[in-house]
Amino acid sequence: MLKNRSTSKLDLKRLHIECERNYTRLNGLGFNALQNGAHSVFEFKNRKEIKLQLDVKEVSRYTSLVSIVFNQAALKWVPRVELQVRYYEDAKMAEVIAWCSDRVIPFELSEINMKQSRDEKWQWNAFFGEILVKVLKHGELTIRA
Repeated sequence: MLKNRSTSKLDLKRLHIECERNYTRLNGLGFNALQNGAHSVFEFKNRKEIKLQLDVKEVSRYTSLVSIVFNQAALKWVPRVELQVRYYEDAKMAEVIAWCSDRVIPFELSEINMKQSRDEKWQWNAFFGEILVKVLKHGELTIRA
């Protein structure tokens, strides 16, 4: 049975829980998201060609903008993933706000846009969480500046 898109609800509680988890995961890497210009690169222990690069682009009083590039050169069929993450120190959340340079997630997904699903914002935050979990488990810091 298909759901009517106009009546389906965005689950903000689920989105907020994922963003709170990503904040904790990002801090677990030892990355300082509040230091302007901070730069770190993580590689996977068994696969040096898979890298996660984090760069702080801007810092304001309670938030930072972090650029994240997940490059897995060994997997030719998986493109390089670029994310922009808003790091909220006061709310203890890290939220994906844009991906792959050309897709910006609307603040409110109430507009009906056939190119996006209602939970696309959660999907990208969950994907970011999966990357962070893998790096926490199998990654090692190779560059910190």
